[in-house]
Amino acid sequence: MRPVKTVTAASLFSLVLAIGCASAPGRTGVITIGPSEVHQACVEAAPDEALEYSFEASLPVAFKILYREEGSVFYSYSKENVFSDKGVFYPERLQLYCLAWTNLHDKPVNLSYTYAVRR
Repeated sequence: MRPVKTVTAASLFSLVLAIGCASAPGRTGVITIGPSEVHQACVEAAPDEALEYSFEASLPVAFKILYREEGSVFYSYSKENVFSDKGVFYPERLQLYCLAWTNLHDKPVNLSYTYAVRR
């Protein structure tokens, strides 16, 4: 099993500081992201693997694939104002990668997502 981290935070700053843990090889979720909040789902992936993902949101969100290193956040992929996306991300090195959805609205956004790491 791969370590998986899922977080909902009031801001990106608090999100970086407060990460909860769960364990699963892949994940499906249906959540509500509050106004100005971020939801993150993180999983470890290596260069010989692919991180497959898809999502649909009730309102446009900002979507990013990111990782953290030495206290900094790096964005490997980013899309703004999207209702949905589907793709495959190929890691350049062994790392904990996070899928992050930001609600930029003043009302809640419903989000359904799936992701899995494949060899």
